[in-house]
Amino acid sequence: ELLADGAAGPVTPAQREMLQDAVNRFWWPSLMMFGPSDTNSPNSGELLRWRVKRDAALHAQAIADVLDTPPIVPHNDGLVLFSMIGTAVLLPYLVAVKSLWRELGRGRIVLLDDGTLTGEDKAILAHHCGDPEFIAIHKVDTRGFPQGGCWERLLTILDRRTGEYWLQLDSDTVTLGPVPEVLEAIAANRSFTLLGGADAGDAT
Repeated sequence: ELLADGAAGPVTPAQREMLQDAVNRFWWPSLMMFGPSDTNSPNSGELLRWRVKRDAALHAQAIADVLDTPPIVPHNDGLVLFSMIGTAVLLPYLVAVKSLWRELGRGRIVLLDDGTLTGEDKAILAHHCGDPEFIAIHKVDTRGFPQGGCWERLLTILDRRTGEYWLQLDSDTVTLGPVPEVLEAIAANRSFTLLGGADAGDAT
């Protein structure tokens, strides 16, 4: 619909050329979203490694039950669990943060609102995450860096890290068991990256 409106509206030749270029670049990747089934696709293994495809049944079960789980009780103990979220990932985020919290049992929660969180979303998050701190993405001073989410997250961590350990948590993760490498990194005040898939458990 957006493309049709753009093509039909009053546009200059240069704008029409830009629109056509966008269609040319994104047409095939868009069609691949409707590609062959997992069993017939030669790319399923790669997509699983990239964490694009999930075990749908387990994920659906986790999403369905997460709103019935006990709320997190935050602690001002020097650890911050930080995420950027929006309406589209509200429930997956709750799965991510509650599964990690179950293993850590500490810290407080700070959320970077991507601009789509509603009042109802914030009420749900307040209940389940112990009144987390919300930061509006448009209020983050990017100091000339590109806008769009990545730099806002990084700059927020850099600006706020003094005196607290900030752990960035993605909403598409699930903690399935103990994470001693994470606890060790926090205790040592050392940064780390934790990979999924075959590399799970390797903190660098």
